[in-house]
Amino acid sequence: MAVETGTAYCEGTKYLSEIFEKVFTIEMDADFFNVNSEILSQLPNVQAYLGKTVDKLPEILEANKDEPTFFWLDAHLPRKGQHTYAAGCFIEQSYSDEINFPLEQELRTIIKNKNVLNDVFLIDDLRIYEDGPYEVGNWEERYQYTNILMGYKFVYDLFEETHSIEKSFKDEGYLLIKPL
Repeated sequence: MAVETGTAYCEGTKYLSEIFEKVFTIEMDADFFNVNSEILSQLPNVQAYLGKTVDKLPEILEANKDEPTFFWLDAHLPRKGQHTYAAGCFIEQSYSDEINFPLEQELRTIIKNKNVLNDVFLIDDLRIYEDGPYEVGNWEERYQYTNILMGYKFVYDLFEETHSIEKSFKDEGYLLIKPL
């Protein structure tokens, strides 16, 4: 089974639907959700949810608590109405940091609602949390957001005893979290 946060244009969803028997995807933006509803309806193994990821994850995980899961976490910086597109990221100033950068809360919600010892996590856009030699460059706008300047130490706090954590600088950067 796969769980995706941040459906956006459905590219990841379509790919996951070719690999996994069950795919759950969560999109917060109603425009993206509605525009993609026809595509999603043609993918019989995909269940799409509209809403905040931390609100929808418990519902999905409760019904699939014991199933090994691949998590594709990409729900940051959702767009809303008028938005600014900067350095490859939507910036919605009216959203709180918890909505713009939900990763820590998503991981805590997942761990609270599921045994993750056999689960794999792929986190997109590492450059949100730190500078590095990313193929697309650093995201300078990150210095506007104090909570993400603290980095992603929370990932190590949550997983270092049970999972390996690998960093990639391809594209906008990735973290791969795999069971030990």
